[in-house]
Amino acid sequence: MANLINIGDVWNRVLLLIGKDQYGQAFSPMKFNQSLPWADIEVLDGYIKDYEKTRILSTNLIHLFKTYGTPETPKLSVDSFGRVILPDDFYYPSSGYSSTFLNKNCQASREFNNLEFLDDATFNYRRSTKVLKPKAKYPIACYTTVFQQDLQGNEEYVPALMVAPANIKQIGLTILRRPVPAVLGYTVSNGTVIYDPTTSTQPDWPESALDDYVEALVRVISRSIHSQQDLQNSFVQQSRQGTE
Repeated sequence: MANLINIGDVWNRVLLLIGKDQYGQAFSPMKFNQSLPWADIEVLDGYIKDYEKTRILSTNLIHLFKTYGTPETPKLSVDSFGRVILPDDFYYPSSGYSSTFLNKNCQASREFNNLEFLDDATFNYRRSTKVLKPKAKYPIACYTTVFQQDLQGNEEYVPALMVAPANIKQIGLTILRRPVPAVLGYTVSNGTVIYDPTTSTQPDWPESALDDYVEALVRVISRSIHSQQDLQNSFVQQSRQGTE
């Protein structure tokens, strides 16, 4: 993979663009770190939208592809209800397949069949009609959520796929994973923030994505600052009305 963006460089560029003092209340290192995961999603969504329009894949996304169905990452299991729990780092599908064993002329072989991703309404319609009913050679899938309980007893809805026909037991899946959020490590000396590379983690983006990443981060932080200012103005207005 290409060299990663340096989070210290990002901090300095964002600081310059937003124009706040280094340890100001509106824009602090803490707010910066809290904004990083949201910036990741803005960048990722932007590249995905460009791909859906042009069908040209940005090279900045290549490292985020992850395939289930390899020696390192096994296929995903389909439960008795036709559901596949998606990985925690799942964000966007690239492709998927199921496979069936064939036995022709006493020779065994495996046939791979691409999954067709559908919206919920089309998926249910296809399952209910005889003409377009999914078959092993033409499997279909749609997104859903599944209510489950983790090992600590916490209950939540998690993303999943519904797969048809019912005899599919496993699928291979290639996804775009979520980027791992960066962390700005720092110390403060005489009110100045000093970047600490030993306690920092770098953004999950190559250097070629630096401009897109900084622009997304500035948008996220600016929205947060404006929301905070609007809230403060609202409190001031309410206080004035209460004293009149």
